[in-house]
Amino acid sequence: MKISVFILIIIFNLCFVTSCVDYGYEFHYNVIGENGRVEPEWGGDTSPIVLRGGKKGQQLKFYAFPDEGYQVKEWKCNGVIIEENKTNTYLAVINDYKQTKIIVTVEFELIQ
Repeated sequence: MKISVFILIIIFNLCFVTSCVDYGYEFHYNVIGENGRVEPEWGGDTSPIVLRGGKKGQQLKFYAFPDEGYQVKEWKCNGVIIEENKTNTYLAVINDYKQTKIIVTVEFELIQ
């Protein structure tokens, strides 16, 4: 009985560790409010994008497409404002191998 429990624990741990490597990183992305859209560099509008076998330093570029008369107000990554970036692109970089879920958002504002 003890051996089978021990084996189950090992299998569970191997599956958990393997799943991080197999599934890599999830990049979730969306627009806060309205007035535009956001897409990852690979196109499409299905969030999340999963990078298989993702590694620290891996990157994924996002493009903002504001509606006419609007511009990028701010980008956020995991809730943190990306200072000084009001451009239509944001390059998300994996900095922590333990953080497997990255949430990228963009917000638009009316051009003054």
